[in-house]
Amino acid sequence: MKKITVVVFIMFKITFGNAQSINLFQGGMGSNNSAENISGTIFFSAINTAFITCNIIKLTQTDNSKSNAGFGIISGLTQATFGALLANNSNKDTKTLATINIGFGLGAIVTSGLRLLKTSPPKNKAVAFNPFYLPKIDNAKAIIGLSFIARIR
Repeated sequence: MKKITVVVFIMFKITFGNAQSINLFQGGMGSNNSAENISGTIFFSAINTAFITCNIIKLTQTDNSKSNAGFGIISGLTQATFGALLANNSNKDTKTLATINIGFGLGAIVTSGLRLLKTSPPKNKAVAFNPFYLPKIDNAKAIIGLSFIARIR
């Protein structure tokens, strides 16, 4: 059975008590509203934390499905770009958020890249034919033969 992984990016708005609307994907695009930047950082950090955790767990296991790693690179590049756009702002709080975004983005890129580069160990052969030779012992003749090994899984 194949595992299917679906990543859904949802664009939505958060509304606070004073009727201020915050779009998660506007932060850093010339906006100085720190609430927009914080919500974008939380959103991307949650996604990339999941990708980083999944990639670290899968690095220790044999897994042929590497689609999560591809999505992790895309998500990591998105967050790193978000952080680079925030780094252009002169506000100290925004620079802290930029550092967090770039760090999480690069973490997701590195772990996803390692997982994509990891090669699976070679599989054991299910069937093997091996010639063998038993030398002459005492008065017996030498034996030449062929062994057949079948591994049942």
